[in-house]
Amino acid sequence: MSIRRLLNAAERLKLTKADTIPHPPELKLLKGIMRIVMSLRGINGTYTVTEGTILPGFAKSPKLFGLDQNWKAPGLGFVLGNQDPNIRRTAANNGWITPNKNLTTPFSQNQTKALTLTATLEPATDIKMQLTASKTSNTSFQEMFKDTTGTAPDF
Repeated sequence: MSIRRLLNAAERLKLTKADTIPHPPELKLLKGIMRIVMSLRGINGTYTVTEGTILPGFAKSPKLFGLDQNWKAPGLGFVLGNQDPNIRRTAANNGWITPNKNLTTPFSQNQTKALTLTATLEPATDIKMQLTASKTSNTSFQEMFKDTTGTAPDF
């Protein structure tokens, strides 16, 4: 036998001995579960609230920044987006609303809330999924304002 064959045989003997070392049992189920758990790659979410108020019969003339010339009506909070449900009473008490009893447009406020969630999953290297969930809710309020004193002029 040649030296070369002896070396090859010795190397094969080392390899077979190295392969006979006991390995822990393969945990394919655990690996599969961990892959699913670790498949979440990203989550994004948005939450939006949109509100609006309609105040019919507003008698003041808006000047700079939507306020009247005295900087009082309809108020800095209203101009900056405050949706105070009592603005109708404040406006009526301060004389900012026309006393016309024929005004038939109701005071109204509305609110829309929207929630959107998006998740990206990669359960396998060849499979990518995007899951989207969304919820939108709307609320609305309307109320008629009338002059019940009987002193409003007819226009």
